[in-house]
Amino acid sequence: MLATASYRSVLKKVFFVDLDRCIGCKSCQAACSREHFGKPLVFVQTMEEHAVPLHCQHCETTPCIKACPKEAIEKTDQGIVLVNEIKCIGCSACVTACPFGILQLDEQRKVVVKCDLCKDKVEAGEFPTCVRTCPAEAAKFIPCIGCNICAVACPFAKRFGPLPKW
Repeated sequence: MLATASYRSVLKKVFFVDLDRCIGCKSCQAACSREHFGKPLVFVQTMEEHAVPLHCQHCETTPCIKACPKEAIEKTDQGIVLVNEIKCIGCSACVTACPFGILQLDEQRKVVVKCDLCKDKVEAGEFPTCVRTCPAEAAKFIPCIGCNICAVACPFAKRFGPLPKW
């Protein structure tokens, strides 16, 4: 699959946070930590008057994949962007390339870590753990309507022009 293949056309669902509903309880962050052996891959930060769960956007234009010199980041057929920790050399090129500043270098293991959208759960037809845990139902895994706002808002996508229509 091409790295620029449309997220809409393969995954059909997207992770969405309704900021008006988020109460900043960090349940999603705690659940992610439990799911990923004590290392949360979603972080809740307060920005102005909103609590914002920060997570990988699994971008359509995948700047992290383009930046990786070892091809250690891949997009699955479902549109989930994953780091292959065996190939990752911890150079942080993808961390720098991420337009949302989400990817992080695990200093101890010297590999980049990011939200994996609870890949096994999604492939089994379930919701990601953070979505299942949110008491305010702010975190959602919803059908994509193809509005393309994810691409329009992405500063990386603007450099490469419009994405293909589906």
